[in-house]
Amino acid sequence: MKIEFVVEEKDHVEVLFHGEDVTFANALRDKIMQESGVEFIAVVREHPTAKPPKLILKTKGKSAKELLKSAAKELQKDMHAIAAFAKRKA
Repeated sequence: MKIEFVVEEKDHVEVLFHGEDVTFANALRDKIMQESGVEFIAVVREHPTAKPPKLILKTKGKSAKELLKSAAKELQKDMHAIAAFAKRKA
């Protein structure tokens, strides 16, 4: 996956996720929504075959990029926990 920051300001980021569908962007959006300081968050996909999904995040009082990084780390922890659980059940 290639990540491209289209907008990168203290309280506003827009990120394109090249090589991904909306699944990852939506999971990340859901993680970010659990954080305080989120003013606006959305995942936009202009057309499924034309453009990669874009996550738009606006914050109030927090660094948008740091919030994005923190949520990505939490999502990664969740995925490792799910993988470990699935491995035990197999």
